[in-house]
This record gives sequence, C-alpha cells and structure tokens, in this order.
Amino acid sequence: MRYAPGSIRALTLTVILCAGATTAAAQPSFQVMGDFFPAGVSDDGNVVAGTGSDPASGAPGLVIRRWTPTGGLQTASFVPESEHTTASRISGDGSTILGSDYNARMLIWTAASGIEYPPGTGGSAGGINRDGSVLVGGMNHRPFRWTRSGGAVPLPVPTDWSADGFATAVSADGSVVAGMLFNSPGQRRAFRWTQAGGTALLDQPAGIVASEVNAVSPDGSTVVGRAYDANDVNQPFRWTAAGGFQLLGHLPGFPAEPAPSHVSGAVGATADGSIIIGTESVGPVLGTGSAFIWDAAHGMRDLKSALANDYGMDLSDWTLWTANGITPDGGTIVGLGSNRQFGEAVAWRVVLPEPGAGAPLVASLALLVRRPRRY
Repeated sequence: MRYAPGSIRALTLTVILCAGATTAAAQPSFQVMGDFFPAGVSDDGNVVAGTGSDPASGAPGLVIRRWTPTGGLQTASFVPESEHTTASRISGDGSTILGSDYNARMLIWTAASGIEYPPGTGGSAGGINRDGSVLVGGMNHRPFRWTRSGGAVPLPVPTDWSADGFATAVSADGSVVAGMLFNSPGQRRAFRWTQAGGTALLDQPAGIVASEVNAVSPDGSTVVGRAYDANDVNQPFRWTAAGGFQLLGHLPGFPAEPAPSHVSGAVGATADGSIIIGTESVGPVLGTGSAFIWDAAHGMRDLKSALANDYGMDLSDWTLWTANGITPDGGTIVGLGSNRQFGEAVAWRVVLPEPGAGAPLVASLALLVRRPRRY
C-alpha cells in the first residue's frame, strides 16, 4: 500500500520497539520520515536533508527535502528553471544543505538565504564541514576546497598523477579533505589532503586496484569508501594513519563469486571513525541491498539484525535497504527502506539510547560524551 505525498505517510511515525526499559529516554525509537532519499543528518540527529518529489510545490522534478521532528517533512527549495534540484550533504549544525541543480552545478541552501551558488564555483558538490564555511567538490575536472574568504582553490596532486579528480568529503573543521584522483591509464585512487601534508594517495592492499572515498570522520582521522579488485568487484574500506587501508569484508550471504553489479561501500562514520555504516547490494537496482554497520569488535553486521540483537527492536516488517548517515556519537542513523504498510523507498530514522541508558549497539558508544537531546 502506498500513500500520496502530504498524507499520513509524510508524517513522523515513532514506534517504540524496545521492551523492558525503565524510561522513555532509555528506549530506542524507529521513525518513518516520508518519501525522500536521505543524504545526511545533522550532528544532533534532528535535521535530515535529502531529495524527493513534491508535486504541490510546483517544481518540475526533484526538490531538496528537509525533515525535523517538529516540522516533519517539508520542501526546503528548488531551482525553478532546473528540471531537478538535489541534496548531497548537510552541515553538522544542520543550517546548510549542499546540493546540485540539473546541470550539476554546486549550490547551498539556508533558511535565511534560500538557494545560493557559492561564488567562484561552477563545479559539482562533494562535501560540507560542520558550520557550512568549507565546501569541497570538483571543478574543471580538479578537486577543490572552497571558503567564502578564499574562494575555490584547486588541491595539489601528487607527481605522476593527472589533475583530474574530485573531492567528496571534508572534516568537521574543514582542515582535512578526501576524494579520488583519476590517472591516464584509467586508474582511480582515494586521496587525503591536509594543509600541512598536502595531497597523499591512500596505499592500497594487494589485490585492490582502485578506490574511492565517500566520507571522512568528523575528526578527519578516518576515511571510508569503496575499494575495487581487478574484476571490478568492490567492498567497503576504512583507512586511518595508524592502521592504514583496511578492507571491511562482506555480510553473510554475499555471493562467493560476486559480479561488478554487487555494490558495497561505506558511506559514513562516527566522530573518531570507530563505527561505520554503509550498504551492500547484490544487484544494481535500488532495493536489492542491506544497510550494514561495522565496528572493530563485531566486524560487518546487517544493521537490522544488529538492532534486533542488541536492542530487541522488532523490524520484521522492514527491509533496510541503505544506511545514508550517522551522527558523530553514533546515536542516530538514517536510511532508506521498505515496509508492507508504508511502501517502498521510505526514509527512516533510528535513535538509540544514550550511553548508560540501555544496552549499547557497540561497546565504544559507552565511552562517548553525553549527546545533545534528540526529539
């Protein structure tokens, strides 16, 4: 059964799914946010940005959507002369949404100013820092870092590599940038940039011929993304200065002889990179994948199973297709899924108990500082 946009489906449905907790604050919650594809979540878990349709807005196609616990799902804005306007990221403070118009030109949205095209950029959107003051992306086939004071500055590339590339992620303070470079033989390689160290290619383990970056942990210490072997089969990876390039493996049931269409990648990490989320798909069609969560103690786990095992959450009627964003403290995760009642391509949000309030999803959560209140 499917509901039209603007109906009860677009409202927030909070389902308390954990039994035995002593207070409401100690219980995890699972919420339906509506019909849109989530691109990210603010640090406090209370603002989610994404892309969806809204015929009532008069937009010609896709629009930027914004969800909050108090306001529900709303259309933030769109470019009237553009067939589609899409969201790529959201700043950690929730004030700024990074996106693109139909011509792949980078744009930003704020409640105060609406849609703006950052001066000096004509390129594609990659990442945004915590307060929206630093943007990264690709322009004229080169990775760049943008600030209001300095404009768009191309990042240097290592010797023997072409300047062709794209910056896809930036740390919370804007000091660390990551992305991928393309070389003349067709190679693509993940890189990490700092002001002090310049641009450095990530060392790849034996058997891996290409890599690309999807996210950087807020503290800049951890880079996550997707790695490819010679057969173009991919799997998620995690890189740190101390541990180097680490392949995260696959979920149980992943084909023993996967095809290139079996897509797997990490897309988000907590503040220190100790918890990672992503999606593993067994086909090119949306809905053929499973959201996963990774930490050093447990390795790769199906997110739905992890929530059931660690919190007793009954999500038997749900298929969690993708995990698209996680807060720095790991307390909120957002993604896309399907449910017999609410239909397909439904955006969801799970909020986990604060450390000490219930069984932790992973032990490392107990070491984190008290998180801001989530509603």
